[in-house]
Amino acid sequence: MDYDAFRLRAGIGDVVNSIVAMAGDPAAARRRVPDIGSLTAFEPADLIRQAEEANATGTAIRWIVNLLTLAIAALFVSNMLSRSVAERRLEFATMKAIGIPTSTIL
Repeated sequence: MDYDAFRLRAGIGDVVNSIVAMAGDPAAARRRVPDIGSLTAFEPADLIRQAEEANATGTAIRWIVNLLTLAIAALFVSNMLSRSVAERRLEFATMKAIGIPTSTIL
């Protein structure tokens, strides 16, 4: 199907992001690409490389968000543990102050 027929049938007008087609003769299809406008032909390996490059930024952002989430969770747990230790210290000091033996406290 040529580009004009595709444009009319697809109902998208002149807005085309990408068209992926498997051709029996890729060399012949690649020779026809200049005839149908400003389209470019890529090998499957090139398409995979471009997709990986496009996803690299998203992957980096997800790693940053995950690390920030873990850091916040670690700070929260650390804060809660230190608060718990401080309360227990106060309880132990109160028990010692009223005369409970250390072996009983332990």
